[in-house]
Amino acid sequence: MAYRYFQGYLKTTSDFKLIPWKRVAPTSLSPEATPISAEGLIENQVGNTLAKKHGKTLSETKVKVEKFTAYFAQGTFGFNNEAAGNWWLAGKEKGGWLLVAEGRETVSCEEIEGYNFPNEMVPQCYSQRLKKLIKR
Repeated sequence: MAYRYFQGYLKTTSDFKLIPWKRVAPTSLSPEATPISAEGLIENQVGNTLAKKHGKTLSETKVKVEKFTAYFAQGTFGFNNEAAGNWWLAGKEKGGWLLVAEGRETVSCEEIEGYNFPNEMVPQCYSQRLKKLIKR
């Protein structure tokens, strides 16, 4: 009896009866294929951007994710031999995580305008136009 594979099924040529064909998935991942956590991916992409922006290397840049959703992330960062206390905000785009704003003081409303960050991440911002603190 001859067999042919046909769109995920094993088809016998004698009676044309369709028999389910089982696809076998690999049982273990190689070390190269180990998945990275969501926090790790965000830290890496935001860390690279911050390092380039401030003229540092990635190994000198310490990034921590505090909160994240499917489209927004918030965290802190610092550099070796410098006081910590810097914050950052990022938004997810097709190519990955985009640094939207970073600093030491209250985030500017104009910097985050149009991104619609959750209020839990940005409960207030400072409006440069109105010259006052805005509760979101």
